[in-house]
Amino acid sequence: MLPPRLIHAQQVKTPPAYVIAEVEVTDPTNFQKYAVKVPETQMPFDGHSLVRGGKIQALEGEAPKRIVVIAFDNAEKARAWYDSPAYEAIKPIRLSSAKTRMFIVEGGRPPLRGPDKRFSVGMLMRPRTLRGVGVEGGGPIYPTGSGVASRLQRRSASAAGHR
Repeated sequence: MLPPRLIHAQQVKTPPAYVIAEVEVTDPTNFQKYAVKVPETQMPFDGHSLVRGGKIQALEGEAPKRIVVIAFDNAEKARAWYDSPAYEAIKPIRLSSAKTRMFIVEGGRPPLRGPDKRFSVGMLMRPRTLRGVGVEGGGPIYPTGSGVASRLQRRSASAAGHR
């Protein structure tokens, strides 16, 4: 049997990765042919666009003309998409219709917040309900270890005369 820290290490996922591109379109008509084909090349790699163009507000330095951010489960999937035959087939359209700088960046998981760092703030803010499983009225179910569940159990036991 493996020690708990090794089991936890095996369960840790690789960080998500993002393809980030700065794009200056030089031939809008030709670039549009490329832009409509990109999403179908991402599907086999579970990639999805988070940002495709949109208004940019420069905070420091000069803003690029256009930003694209594509999310992948990890850097290996991002690179596999970039090197895939489907993307290789449309890449010349982009290269002939835009000036581009493109990067793969590994990101971290979003930080956990709230009183118990093991759970996301969304889990603590939106308690789920459970009906028909020994919980009268379908009361809220709080994450184990959040402290909320154990405090509620102690209050219930005190109210019922149990200790």
